[in-house]
Amino acid sequence: MITCKAITDYLTYADEHPAWINKDRRLLIKNIVKPLLKRSDLFFDSDTFEKCIRYCETNYYPLLPFQKFIYAFVFLYRDEKKVFPFFRKFVILEGRGNGKDGFIIPLCNFLQTPVYGVKNYHVDIVANAEDQSKDTFMVAWHMLEEKKTKFRGKFGWTRELITNLDTGSELKYNSSNAGTKDGKKIGCLVLNELHAYEDYSQINVFESAQGKIRHPREFVITTQGYVRDGPLDDVLQLCHEILTTGENDLRWFPFLCRIDEEKEVDLPDAWHKANPSMEYMPLLAEEIRMEYLEMLKLGSKR
Repeated sequence: MITCKAITDYLTYADEHPAWINKDRRLLIKNIVKPLLKRSDLFFDSDTFEKCIRYCETNYYPLLPFQKFIYAFVFLYRDEKKVFPFFRKFVILEGRGNGKDGFIIPLCNFLQTPVYGVKNYHVDIVANAEDQSKDTFMVAWHMLEEKKTKFRGKFGWTRELITNLDTGSELKYNSSNAGTKDGKKIGCLVLNELHAYEDYSQINVFESAQGKIRHPREFVITTQGYVRDGPLDDVLQLCHEILTTGENDLRWFPFLCRIDEEKEVDLPDAWHKANPSMEYMPLLAEEIRMEYLEMLKLGSKR
């Protein structure tokens, strides 16, 4: 049996807030999470997980319950020697404004540290537009600038590269220009806003750079966007198959937040299904409400 307070707390939350948990997350809990918790052949590194939470909350900000829930599964392994992470890809779909950068960067920064303990665990942030990936990267840069006395001698940082001086692990951002990335070695890949990609040509170059460093992981963090029949729709279709069947040989963790039916756009209580941060972020809740009111008067905003 695998026990973790962050996981059980979120399962309790889901039970207590059924109107706020969409079908995809209910299926994740039923068909993926609960069966895993009963297994005795997996190893959950609770010690490193707790150190991760402390590092992130001490140096960044308090994490929300659903964020801790996802973090926990980063530290689930197929064996006690921690050679293979159980989940190799995390697919996280949320509405705009839910704090995707603030979710992923503290974790990526922790994975660079000697507390995590993998040498040269390089983290690449990739987006279709370089400004987008840089905005994500700058969350870590600003933290180090604000706490430079604490982290001087532990990290070296510029506006393009953050390096842990003990492990050699680098955090950097990229545009998705596929032609310049051959030969890279990536431990953790962050694909930001997958919806913006129309094909796989750029994505494949970065994904093929994994497998050369221990603990390869990929995080797809995205909103729905407007591009149809592209990589995002393919990924969501595969996530649907995993969630409905429980068959997960690919070892994906699909955490999908969206309304279940189009008519729910008119039900404010259902907005929580797509926006799990909304109850903790009053400004986000107000922005969503105002966008909805504008949509009622301007059909093009629907």
